[in-house]
Amino acid sequence: MCTNFTSTADSSWVRRRFAQNLPQAENREVYPGQRAPIAYLGAQGQVKIELAQFGLLPSWVDEVRAKTFHRHTYNARMESVHTKPSFRQAWRQAQYAVLLIDDFFEPCYETGVAVRHRIQTTLNEPFGVACLWDRWSSPNEHRGQEVGEKSGLLSFTMLTLNADQHPVMSRMHPPEDEKRMPWVLVADQFEAWLNAVPALAQDLVRWDVMPTLATQADPRLKPDSSARKDAKAEKKSTSPDQLDLF
Repeated sequence: MCTNFTSTADSSWVRRRFAQNLPQAENREVYPGQRAPIAYLGAQGQVKIELAQFGLLPSWVDEVRAKTFHRHTYNARMESVHTKPSFRQAWRQAQYAVLLIDDFFEPCYETGVAVRHRIQTTLNEPFGVACLWDRWSSPNEHRGQEVGEKSGLLSFTMLTLNADQHPVMSRMHPPEDEKRMPWVLVADQFEAWLNAVPALAQDLVRWDVMPTLATQADPRLKPDSSARKDAKAEKKSTSPDQLDLF
């Protein structure tokens, strides 16, 4: 799973790729519950770039659970995303997005202890991660920016793949854990993913076109209090019902 990444600040790259301005993220290093820029298609099929919460908040979640729901929904397994209650509505409605980042972080245990590693492509430019998005509105008030006729809190989840055989990502996480990685996209793949339809979307996952990744050890920056709280929550075990839901 991926819980931390650096959202891109390369506004010129974003303008070249999307002809859109890049909104400034609140934090360069982003943790679940914080916001980062994603590209997605608006109601008229036009590309939009907005800040969105890391951790999907489905439109049907009640207001009480909405405060912490993101702790369980920042990653979605590509193998089961179409069946899990938290994600299947966004999947079926083709609410596909691209997270715009410079790198992401994973722990490597090759030394016997967890050492955070920074992971980038070898292209020396920003890249994308395939995501799902949704929009949630409180019954009492609207939050976020208005988009078309809708308003509310925009959020997203990263789509992840098995990485047991990946030359870089198979080195991450504890030895006994299944290896997972975000579905990394290069710019030439953005349009196909944003315009995909559910019946064919999984066919776009092709290892032969995924960009080459490189990694190096990188010390962890001290997250703010909300990020530390979320990090602790992520380590707690979930009930069978939660596993079913997410």
